Amino acid sequence: MHEAKWMVAAIGGLALAACSVKSDDQANAPANGETATVTREEVVPSPSPSPSPTQQQAAIQSQPGPRGTTVALTRAGVTGDILTVALTYHGEGNDCCEYVNLDDVSVIDDATSQRLGVLKDDRGKWMAAPLYESDQNQLRFDIKNGVAQVWFKFPAPSAGAKTVSINVPNVAPFDGVPIAR
Repeated sequence: MHEAKWMVAAIGGLALAACSVKSDDQANAPANGETATVTREEVVPSPSPSPSPTQQQAAIQSQPGPRGTTVALTRAGVTGDILTVALTYHGEGNDCCEYVNLDDVSVIDDATSQRLGVLKDDRGKWMAAPLYESDQNQLRFDIKNGVAQVWFKFPAPSAGAKTVSINVPNVAPFDGVPIAR
């Protein structure tokens, strides 16, 4: 019981000591009743340059495309039962528009020679972008500031396929593309 009284006294003493400590604001406040002015300086981090699309993903292969463009294949990867293919069109100052008929885009499973077309979702909408709103059978994209990005989804090639060949209208074929699984 004697120990309990000693602990209560010790805790009480700590509480009194804590109450008598002034905060930094109180310690720095003028004693004559004037209001203190606090100056805060906002530090703004310098912006880091945003990576260009070519810095974000390196090209797996590049091929000549329409109107003097170069088309870079940046992704060919399988997730589950779907193969995603991403392309970046590069042109010198072109702000032109390109159209790609989705019926003409395909992937060839190099192990079985089977042609795979672009997938459609359960509503019949192509799994590709950017879709042309007036004709849902086409991609339409502008090569703004010299760059445009497009993507397509296909059924995954056979489990034994290590490579595929990708065919897009007006672009030289991407042959023997290794696929990431």
